Amino acid sequence: MTAKINLTSFLGALILFFVPWLDFQCSGKTMVSQSGVQSIYGGGSIDPQFTNRDEKSGEKSKEGPGMAIFIGLAFVLVAVGLIISVLIFRGSAIDPKVLPTLSTVALLAIALQMMIGFPLEKSIQEQMNDSSVGDSIASVNEMGAMFAQLNIGVVYRPWIYFEMAFLAFPLAFAFFGMQPKKPAMEDEPEIQLP
Repeated sequence: MTAKINLTSFLGALILFFVPWLDFQCSGKTMVSQSGVQSIYGGGSIDPQFTNRDEKSGEKSKEGPGMAIFIGLAFVLVAVGLIISVLIFRGSAIDPKVLPTLSTVALLAIALQMMIGFPLEKSIQEQMNDSSVGDSIASVNEMGAMFAQLNIGVVYRPWIYFEMAFLAFPLAFAFFGMQPKKPAMEDEPEIQLP
C-alpha cells in the first residue's frame, strides 16, 4: 500500500513539473507563463498575442530571466525518488525510508525558492527598478503608479501548491507510520480447575 502511494506521489510530482507554476500578468492577462522545468533553465511560454507585437517592432528578446537552482535540485530529487519508488514497488530490497527524506528535501527546496523568489520575479523587479527610465524620483513614482494601474505582477498558479502537496504525501505516511507498534498479545494459558 505504501509503495503504491509513494510511486503515485513521485509520479504526480514529476508530471507537475511540466505544467505552469508562474504567470507574469498585466491587467489580469497572462503575458508569460513558466513551468517548473522552464524555471530551471530560465525559459517561459509567451502568449502569442504578445509575441506578435515584439516581432512587428523588430525587438529581439533578451536572454531568459535566469535559472532557479533550488527547483533544479527538487526536480532531480523527485526523479531519483520516482526511480527508487519504482524499484521498491517491483520488490527491490531498498529501504523505503529514503523516500520521505527525498520528498522532504524537494519540498523544502521549492519552499526556499518561493521565499527567495523565482528568477522571473527578480528580472521583472529589476526591469521595474531600471534606472534607464530616469533617475528622478518623480519618474520612479510615475512608473510605480503606472505599474499599479496596469496591475503588473507575478502570480503563483495552483499547480505549484499541488506539487508541494504531492511531495508531502510520502512524508505524511512516514510520519503516521512511525507510531510505535503495540506488542503482540500472547495467548494466556488457560487455567484448569481440579
